[in-house]
Amino acid sequence: MRARHLFGQKGFTLVEVMVAMFIFGILATGITTLMAVLIQNNDFSRCMTEATTLAESKLEVLRNVGYMNIPAGWGSDEPSPDYFRSWIVEENVPQSGMKQITVAVSWYNSKGQTHSVKIYTILHR
Repeated sequence: MRARHLFGQKGFTLVEVMVAMFIFGILATGITTLMAVLIQNNDFSRCMTEATTLAESKLEVLRNVGYMNIPAGWGSDEPSPDYFRSWIVEENVPQSGMKQITVAVSWYNSKGQTHSVKIYTILHR
């Protein structure tokens, strides 16, 4: 009986299939890692935007009270369960006849790390 040669037959060898699977595995791992980083960055951007909006809204409320009606001092509140907001009103800063208002909003990310946003404005008579 004669051995049959497989020359000229179509298909892939086992080595070619194994190499293709290895390359696919490397690419899939890279894409999965990239997706995780993108999701994390998207979450941070969403929190940063919301914190900035909360800070700006408090600053706007204080501005609308009017220069003479804003007492010097500080205050705080929790505008939502995930964020803590505080503000400081300083008289005669940076110079006489002016008030500097600082509003800070902080939050914790999913890893328990604290992040914050601070915005400042200066009002004059």
